[in-house]
Amino acid sequence: MKIKKTFAVVMVLAVVATSFVGCGAKRVNHTLPAFDDEATIIRSAWWCPEPTAENYDVYKECGLNTLLLVNHNFRTGDFATSDHQLQLTKEYGYYIGTPEDFDGETMTDQSLALAKEKGLDVILAEGEAYFAWIGEPVNVYEDFTIDYSEYEDIIVGVFSGDEPSAPEMKEQAKNIKNVEKVFPNVPYFANLFPCYADLDSALKANSYNQYLDEYGKVFLSKTSKPRMISVDFYPFIGTNNDKMFYNYELFTDKAMEYDADMHMFIQSCVSADGSHRMLNEQEIMVQVSTALAYGARAYSYFLYAPAGTGYPEGLVDGEGKPAAMYYHAQKANALVTSMEKAYMHYDYVNTIAVTDDERDYAEGAFGFLPIMKNVGTCEESEILENVSATNRALVSIMRDKDGNEAFYIMNYFDNGDSEMEEDCTVTLNLKNMKKVALYGTTECLEGEVQDVKKNEFTYTLTPGEGMLVIPYRK
Repeated sequence: MKIKKTFAVVMVLAVVATSFVGCGAKRVNHTLPAFDDEATIIRSAWWCPEPTAENYDVYKECGLNTLLLVNHNFRTGDFATSDHQLQLTKEYGYYIGTPEDFDGETMTDQSLALAKEKGLDVILAEGEAYFAWIGEPVNVYEDFTIDYSEYEDIIVGVFSGDEPSAPEMKEQAKNIKNVEKVFPNVPYFANLFPCYADLDSALKANSYNQYLDEYGKVFLSKTSKPRMISVDFYPFIGTNNDKMFYNYELFTDKAMEYDADMHMFIQSCVSADGSHRMLNEQEIMVQVSTALAYGARAYSYFLYAPAGTGYPEGLVDGEGKPAAMYYHAQKANALVTSMEKAYMHYDYVNTIAVTDDERDYAEGAFGFLPIMKNVGTCEESEILENVSATNRALVSIMRDKDGNEAFYIMNYFDNGDSEMEEDCTVTLNLKNMKKVALYGTTECLEGEVQDVKKNEFTYTLTPGEGMLVIPYRK
């Protein structure tokens, strides 16, 4: 994913009529481009179900298209000790489940076969075994118990581990060459701590920037394309939301530096300690939409199935039946599915934050201002002259290899101010455009055409809702 990024803010009260851009030399957005029918956004979830036809049908009906096999070192629901994990790693390799047979086959073997039958892609994972590393990492590729060549067409990534510290990154990175010998065309990646994690006990780094720099140096610079960078930022825990844009801003910087795709985790679980609460439809939707507003090409819910006593409910309950957040995720996934072919055609350029609320500019407020790099400019676009909104909104500029532009717009709110959870009307002033094709929204539009009147396109979005807008001249 080629990213050319700045971040800008527009305050509606201060908007002026002057265009910020000159007329581009080349004629862009003349007609709608052709999209790749095979292009997809990875939609996955942590702690996938045991491989049965019924479980995978429920998983797929949620709108998920990829299995993240993080829980295959041991039977679902069991929590092996680190010593046990280390024993399994040494004796059997990461991808074989438990020493006991799972219906006559290893758990991952059966998962791959069933995933292919059901039309699901797979991200293989080294599971939790990296927690058990003592000194030297185990070479998991010495003896394969599965013929992976049969599943080459559905394996879309290899996950090295969750939330490694800076020293643990180096250990995981030692397997890069081994991984790429077997999986040369998929990303090998870790999921990183968010910026609110403790520097000393978790990141083991002097700063969050140093932590990300370390991942770039030991992982992204060593892996072949495609590359991926991942984070699990959960905005609905305490006051974490005031750091979300800062965290995503740093990730787009790192993605730009290493030409990497971005993967985001979506908060979707109930925890026994009360830190994770039940989320409503808009709270699930706003997380997915914000990830897309920052150019994400993959996201996963945390979590899908209950993970022991610590997380008694995710998208499904302890019996594997859809819980309340399953249906919220299903709706968000339907929005993404309706736009993915068009969305994946474009590369992310930058994000513009729009607000008409002066509270966003108060000292210490949640607002957008503290992390802005360019204030009040749309200059990254050849055709977007101005943008305004009746509430908080994000507008992302996207561009294809021929210079044609598209805009992802969304209604943003945070959990710190319930007054902001309301409809938002976004107006785009588009230079010399006659029509727009619309993708997404909760109506799942797939190319609905509307006229641009007097160079303006206006649309009202519900809280958390996102939409891809593609302007063209004829």
